[in-house]
Amino acid sequence: MELAGPCGFCPAGEAQPARYTCPRCNALLSDFCATLLSVSGVLGAQQVFASTKEALQAAAHVLEAGEHPPGPLGTRGAMREAARILLGEGPANQKGYTLAALGDLAQTLGRARKQAVAPEERDRLYRARKKCQFLLSWTNENEEALTPLALDCARAHRAHTVAAVEVAALTGELEQLWGGPLPPARRTLIEELLG
Repeated sequence: MELAGPCGFCPAGEAQPARYTCPRCNALLSDFCATLLSVSGVLGAQQVFASTKEALQAAAHVLEAGEHPPGPLGTRGAMREAARILLGEGPANQKGYTLAALGDLAQTLGRARKQAVAPEERDRLYRARKKCQFLLSWTNENEEALTPLALDCARAHRAHTVAAVEVAALTGELEQLWGGPLPPARRTLIEELLG
């Protein structure tokens, strides 16, 4: 039995014709790249961040604003997984996961660029792919920098988790005080009636 492709419906593997393109898979690819470029300030908007924490907070802000769903892991889970990818399997082959992730991402952006119709979109995908290729090369030459980056991701994950717990506690207190999820209707004050 042949395995299904990324969409779950189209054929995949060796039996798939070389020029076969599934409309569902193309839509998934397009949506994935649009979300990636929107969430990643570095890849999509060519922003420069002073720290790992700042970059992760910017991505978390975009996800929490609701324009794109945060995915099955949620925002904090994505931060945790970023640290896990940077740490790799262990000291013997730390850069392996990062190289694989960046390589897959560069390949995906290249495929999306070939399918893009609008010249602006093709340019954005091209620039994002080139950045991934640069990061691929940099990672290969700077394996020792991955551990500090992973620790920064772990710290940002921990800080985000603490903040979320605090917000949940305050929300619970306010809901208990209000008697529901919304504050009570505003009452007219005597001073406002006389004014």
